[in-house]
Amino acid sequence: MKNSKTIPIYKKGDKCDVSNYRPVSCVPTVSKVLESIVLDQLAEYFEANSLLPQQQHGFRPGRSTTTALASMVSEWSRNYDAGMNTGILLWDLSSAFDTIDVEVLCDKLALYGVSHNSVSWIHSFLTQRKQIVKVGSSLSRPTFF
Repeated sequence: MKNSKTIPIYKKGDKCDVSNYRPVSCVPTVSKVLESIVLDQLAEYFEANSLLPQQQHGFRPGRSTTTALASMVSEWSRNYDAGMNTGILLWDLSSAFDTIDVEVLCDKLALYGVSHNSVSWIHSFLTQRKQIVKVGSSLSRPTFF
């Protein structure tokens, strides 16, 4: 269950440039089902215990980019009416998951009150994984992470 194959899919541009390919991971179905169950349980726990900031709209039920934009415009308008300036910072988090430190994530989950057994399971699920890249009929050597 800790194995996955990554198949690079061509996007555009020079076919010899590896940055013009996007990876598609072929994850076992059992892993997908487990991830879905854990996500539902964690989301319910965080919502029930009000552990997420009101300003977070992504990956929350009943919220979207539209609600995020409406919230921001409302706050900016209040600030403008009060004679205040508003500054904003924007950044792209599209690859943020790739940079998550599993140890830090598990420490944070424990800090938020997630049970020791659950944190241990999540740590085990996210570590010591093997990845193989397939191009045509050729397979790469396994990479462990």
